[in-house]
Amino acid sequence: MFVCRVFILIEIIVIFQCFCFGIQDDKGLLIGVWNPGSFLTYTPIPVNSKSSFNNASFTLPLNVKITSITSDPKNAVVFATISDTIYMFQNFNVSQSMFTSVEPIFEGRSAALGQIVFDYVSKNLYWCDALLYWIAMKPAYNLNNSIYKVVVHKDLKQPEGLALDPEDRMMFFSDNGPTPRIEKANLDGQDREVIVYTGLSRVLSLSLDVLNNKLYWVDIARHTIEVCDYDGSNRRVIRRMNGVQLTGLFFHQNILHAVSATSRTMLAIDPSSGSELYHRVFTFAQPFTVNVYDAETQRFYTDPCSNLPCQHICINSKSGAKCFCSEGYNLTADLKTCTDNSRFFKTGFIVNNDTMFAMHEVHSVSGQESDYYYLEVSSAIIETFAVDANSDTIYFLNSRNNTLDKLDIISQQISTLAPILTGKGLIFDWLANLLGWIEALSIIISYSINSGTTVRIYTNLQQVDSLTIDSHNGFID
Repeated sequence: MFVCRVFILIEIIVIFQCFCFGIQDDKGLLIGVWNPGSFLTYTPIPVNSKSSFNNASFTLPLNVKITSITSDPKNAVVFATISDTIYMFQNFNVSQSMFTSVEPIFEGRSAALGQIVFDYVSKNLYWCDALLYWIAMKPAYNLNNSIYKVVVHKDLKQPEGLALDPEDRMMFFSDNGPTPRIEKANLDGQDREVIVYTGLSRVLSLSLDVLNNKLYWVDIARHTIEVCDYDGSNRRVIRRMNGVQLTGLFFHQNILHAVSATSRTMLAIDPSSGSELYHRVFTFAQPFTVNVYDAETQRFYTDPCSNLPCQHICINSKSGAKCFCSEGYNLTADLKTCTDNSRFFKTGFIVNNDTMFAMHEVHSVSGQESDYYYLEVSSAIIETFAVDANSDTIYFLNSRNNTLDKLDIISQQISTLAPILTGKGLIFDWLANLLGWIEALSIIISYSINSGTTVRIYTNLQQVDSLTIDSHNGFID
């Protein structure tokens, strides 16, 4: 397992590199490389073809792929996404590409492409999860894996590119789903606005010029580097790199540093003229993601969250610092502490046996070990069930009593809604507020939750043994 190899690696580092400490004033270009997986650093930061390109590298265990990196130079820390885990590399020394310890910050994100970004004002870490269809965040230095919050979820199909302006309390992100677009929102995910929605294919990487309110991005399918203002205006193509699929981009002091894994190249572009400042080709290594490690570019700001004792999470929202709770918790009346109103997670999947429902957190699909919650219904035999997540309700067919039952997850109370003969394949139409199921392999029954009435909608069918529903279009299969 990779995790085992990483911890062996950590022990080696602690034993043999114990005198290698990060320097807070360090500066350098940091690249996450595939084949082999490694950190590659350049000091000083190259600015043109005449730069020295002095570099150092640290190779990670076999088959490791770094898909995104971000940094907190003031604390000599680099964060990196490797497979389904975000790691923190502490006491990072850019000139030697070494570090003294590694800690997993978040385990259980999907093993998909997606940027991670550090909020240097409030010390929060944000990331995209393209397979779970959300953007989430957590306090960057809180090692509790259960402390995180999903800040953007609705209508996301494939979020991958992400950039933050902590000073203006804004985030920008790309959704590379069927209708590709770039949006902006507040750091708490509120006030979303689409700013670019035409001429996009797959935007993998975003970067910001926070002094001049400029958004830069690379489109891996269009082979372009592009720019627009924060509101989407003044969009233009800076450079078209025919045949070069750029996977990483970072703006630093009026230079755009970019990398391409497929072309095995690192390069720099003048954002005004589009001219190439340097271009380097690797023999074997595949540079995938890039970051500039420079504390001077992160101007000093007083953290508005520093005086707010939030139990879980503090976000510098549009109206100022506010406390938020991790997934599955609610904020109490004091607006600082959090309470768990349900024994179940806010997001997850539910399984059952004859007399029990068990819920696993959604991250466990990535193979992460996690706790699970369960509810026993010993008075019933669960034949099939459906869930209304909005009302914290489980509906199930009880074959012991031949009834359609309702379980309130919060109160754990069970009530009977209607009698049944036999039943299987229970479905829930969350738009029409209807339940449906199969009886005797030939009849489909509909039950209205609003009116409490039961109707036979199909009869004389042949050997029906399962049902699915498309609530948006009102179809069942």
